[in-house]
Amino acid sequence: MRNIKILLLSLILFVSCDNQNTDSSSVRFPIQESISGYAYETPPVIFSKNNNIIVAGNYLIEIEPSSSTIFSVFELPDVNYIGGFGAKGRGPKDFPLVDALTANYEDGDISIYDLQNGFMFINLDDFHENKDYAILNTLKIPLSLSPLNDAILLTDSVICGQPYGGQRDESYVRFNVLSNEVDYFGDYPDLYLTSRKNIFWQIYNRRSVVKPDKTKFASFCSQIKMFRIYNNDGTLGKEVVMETQEDFFEDEWIRINPIKYYGIVQATDDYIYVLCENANDDDLLDNKPTLEIWDWDGNPIASFSLDRSISAFDVTMDNKSIYCTDRTVVDSIYRYDISEILN
Repeated sequence: MRNIKILLLSLILFVSCDNQNTDSSSVRFPIQESISGYAYETPPVIFSKNNNIIVAGNYLIEIEPSSSTIFSVFELPDVNYIGGFGAKGRGPKDFPLVDALTANYEDGDISIYDLQNGFMFINLDDFHENKDYAILNTLKIPLSLSPLNDAILLTDSVICGQPYGGQRDESYVRFNVLSNEVDYFGDYPDLYLTSRKNIFWQIYNRRSVVKPDKTKFASFCSQIKMFRIYNNDGTLGKEVVMETQEDFFEDEWIRINPIKYYGIVQATDDYIYVLCENANDDDLLDNKPTLEIWDWDGNPIASFSLDRSISAFDVTMDNKSIYCTDRTVVDSIYRYDISEILN
């Protein structure tokens, strides 16, 4: 019955990709529930400062770029801490400047974008026994594209991101590692006057995620409640604009302490999961966000009110468990069981 309800409500067309806006109150999630997490105690290794977590096979990896040990490794399903690795530096196995939110797991390896090295691929086959790890490969980008914001891997050899500093009219740059070809696509949304074009890259700051089967990717904006879903070739499939904030600007710049809408975004082949703060930057420490779930056609599926100030999360590929960290807790990881709600 629940699946039938989801299907019927998802057929309601609430916004098309012609840049039509809709008020956020008009979006109806078929499932709306409050959920509570189960706490797994850990050593005090979690600082939740621009961190991320990923489910990597039998491991849960918590990533802290500003910590002396960047990667903390926990064994699933009991979330047992088994060690850490990775330091900030320029050595052969160091990480100069990683962006934790770009971390992903696929086919046994972890990928993560480093603003100096490009995409780095990490293998943990020897970690459980020997606490050792291997950096298998690095995909570098041209110096002219660095630093690259919102970096994602569209395919095994194509890197995509947001051009830095408003250097282009297009909002995406794409680099083919094999052919060395660079191209641009995706006009910015038609929401603000072109007189603010020089800060469009800040206004439309975003986080993107690639569908695991590599056929699509989605981008969710931080300071506008909107998202876009693109096909792998860069054609726009769906745009949903729900809300823009009032008093957004101070003179020609974005005002201090704006509302933050969307944060970390993760995905399975079935759904897109995105953390919605809907709070001012200064209030995030105490804010309890919601977790929105959308399908890959841009239809709303579920909205979960969370019981903690979640800083980072990931979801298992079977859409049954969500693992999270809390902004104020250094010695626990939380698991939300959604197997009876979503499936």
